[in-house]
Amino acid sequence: MIEHLVLGGARSGKTAFAERVTLTLAENARGTPVYIATAVATDQEMRARIERHVQLRDSRFVTREAPRDLLTIVDTLSPNAVCLIDCLATYMGTLWYDACDRVSEEGLLAEGLALLEGLAQRASRFVIVSNEVGMGIVPESAEVRMYRDALGRWNALAAALAARVTLTVAGIPLQVKPGQHSLWKREGDAP
Repeated sequence: MIEHLVLGGARSGKTAFAERVTLTLAENARGTPVYIATAVATDQEMRARIERHVQLRDSRFVTREAPRDLLTIVDTLSPNAVCLIDCLATYMGTLWYDACDRVSEEGLLAEGLALLEGLAQRASRFVIVSNEVGMGIVPESAEVRMYRDALGRWNALAAALAARVTLTVAGIPLQVKPGQHSLWKREGDAP
């Protein structure tokens, strides 16, 4: 079940907020907080980012690495796990990079649909972090525009499946779902 989607830009506070949400959910449910890290250390700067996240991470988290095959890792967890997936954008980026010139937007969308519907059907509870990349400049290359567009669609699907959605801006969490104004509801949306 996807409990919460936390979106935001770089250094917006999305991970710190998602960690607090995950720990609170785990404590309330007497579940195990699990941190599923999706990043791959491709260079020194990325290694430093990962190390910073590890150092700041609360010691109550059990950490699992899942740069690929996320559902396979999820299936090894206890049903009472409350999992923080950090982050969907990085996970999709790895899939995109691995496929290189064979990647298509349709293929990425199919991967996202399978992943997110799979998470929604699991007994474990999930808090998902992802980057909101649709508010910035238009990327120069067609490949990066495809990534941005596909991630936007993954985020929209995750938001539709999640019970709650929060957008973090400058360290401030803004509740997006529930709480939408009735004018913004589409036909078929849950109340």
